[in-house]
Amino acid sequence: LRPEAATIWLGLLHDLPPIAPSTARSAELSVVVAVLVERILAASQDAPPPPSALCLAFLAASGLRSEGAADLAERALHALDGQWSRLRASDVQVLFRTTGDAKEVARRAYANFGEFADVRTMLAVLKADVGEGGSSAPPAAKERLLKSIALVSSSKELSAAQAALRQWPAGLGEEAEALRRELLTAARARLFEARVSAPLAGGKRPPRGFLLYVQACAERARAALQACIEAPSKEAAPAASEALTAPAAAVPVAPVMKESNDEPDSGARGVAWHRGVGGWEVKVEVQGRKVLGGYFKPLDKSAEEVERARVAALECHRSLEFKHYHRISA
Repeated sequence: LRPEAATIWLGLLHDLPPIAPSTARSAELSVVVAVLVERILAASQDAPPPPSALCLAFLAASGLRSEGAADLAERALHALDGQWSRLRASDVQVLFRTTGDAKEVARRAYANFGEFADVRTMLAVLKADVGEGGSSAPPAAKERLLKSIALVSSSKELSAAQAALRQWPAGLGEEAEALRRELLTAARARLFEARVSAPLAGGKRPPRGFLLYVQACAERARAALQACIEAPSKEAAPAASEALTAPAAAVPVAPVMKESNDEPDSGARGVAWHRGVGGWEVKVEVQGRKVLGGYFKPLDKSAEEVERARVAALECHRSLEFKHYHRISA
């Protein structure tokens, strides 16, 4: 039996003993699971199997109640030495699912904490040990994780780290909750820096929500500066300080959001004025999805040009409807 096949069968069988119909059947399955674990460990001496296979072998061996099961689990955990850098977050979760002593798993994970390749794997160790195990993280592990977060430049990886921190179980102790908040703050700050410093792909315009956020920040700064200038005495300084720390929701963005009343109306569904483009946008809905027909921008802001672009947009909309709806009905 090849190690790859043994791993697949082990994944299918190691959860079966608790639901087996009889004790004899459970004993038979335990023997099969032990043989599969032995096959994976024997293969690790020649060509190291993937870390996920070793993690599964440890989980299966730690759940056995037969003689020699503890030795199998120890051998599987020992086979991971030198491969901790290849572990993923899902592999760490498999290790901590053990029904045995998870403290030994945590000890080895913290001993090799600096070898993990990504932040999510480190967070998986902390979540399993601190968030669910109730213990406290070593200071060295926390410092290592904060340094790793500061070095990440990928917005995707930082967003995934934020999501992992939000998924920590509720009802944590004060120490664990403080650790989660500190890590979440660091990840958010680094994500903001990464997105601001990242170049625009293809010269695209940033999302509208980001522009509104930047505008709100600028408005708050201007209001605080104006308050400092117009303050008749030093008593106005606290008000300016409060304005700097006021939430973004308190800053009106009416000049941007209230211009919709001045936009022209096409008089037809599916043709609307696009404020960012400065022209007519044509869309039709086909089987629950939006199909873009294009944009029709007037040459200038005169009523004649706006009307000319509107007529062209309506013609495009009719063509799209005929193309898609006629095909569906046919």
